[in-house]
Amino acid sequence: MFLAIGCDKVKNAYPPGITTDLNKDLYPGPWTDYPWPTFSANDFTGNRNVVIEDYTGQQCVYCPAAAAEAKNIEAANPGRVLIISVHASPGGVGPFQEADEEFPAVLYNETSIAFGKEFQSGFGFDANPAGTIDRKIFNSKMFQSPGDWSSETTQIITANDLKADLAVKANYFPSTRGLFVHALIDAKNFDTTNLKVVTQFIEKKFVSRQKFPAGQVQDDYEQHNVLRGTLDGAPFGQLVSSKAPNEDGNYQFDYSYQIPTQYDPTNCEVIVYLMDKTTYEIYQAVSVAIQ
Repeated sequence: MFLAIGCDKVKNAYPPGITTDLNKDLYPGPWTDYPWPTFSANDFTGNRNVVIEDYTGQQCVYCPAAAAEAKNIEAANPGRVLIISVHASPGGVGPFQEADEEFPAVLYNETSIAFGKEFQSGFGFDANPAGTIDRKIFNSKMFQSPGDWSSETTQIITANDLKADLAVKANYFPSTRGLFVHALIDAKNFDTTNLKVVTQFIEKKFVSRQKFPAGQVQDDYEQHNVLRGTLDGAPFGQLVSSKAPNEDGNYQFDYSYQIPTQYDPTNCEVIVYLMDKTTYEIYQAVSVAIQ
């Protein structure tokens, strides 16, 4: 977990209506000069995006084909589909995710393990590869076979049922490796009682060894959009209703995060999504680049 929080306050440090704790040391200057972003209606997407969670593993021989299917769906729906590669099996880490002498990369983490444990029974998560499409229920289960991902994604995009929307902006400061992410939530007419906001740190490309069928191994396989953790250490996020709305009725969440040295910020992004705390369904998601 890479959460960095500071609890001391600076007078007039935040714009009106915003109360938050951030690690101000990650901003290389007087905190009163921090460049808070401004949001407008044009910053919201206006369309429901789709998250494909690909539950995978480096020693899973059928997982590369599933990953290729997810990337094909992403390419066919530019700007509307976000892939998150979750290295976990039912119950957490299984043989498919294990790191050893032959497959030394550690691609699982506290967040992926939490997901594997949470969804190990009653959700249709029986083995890898498997995936969720906005964690929506299809055919009485959340987890779906890769062959169904495309049609289910199309159903959600076509319906475009946007219950809540997101606008996300980020500031990155190379000298401190400090990342600040600001998410504005428009809950529209949706009841925020069960609504949670989740932030995920994603490594877009990671090259490592990967098993394939028939005993084949590829040494330079490119893992796509690997989930590396969350900004706040909370795999299932924070309740939107834990904060009071701004004067305009929207909710703002702000995060500070020091990017670990093993990651190239230009090869990373943050995905922020809104989900139902009871059903886990993802209602909206956006990604923001780190520049």
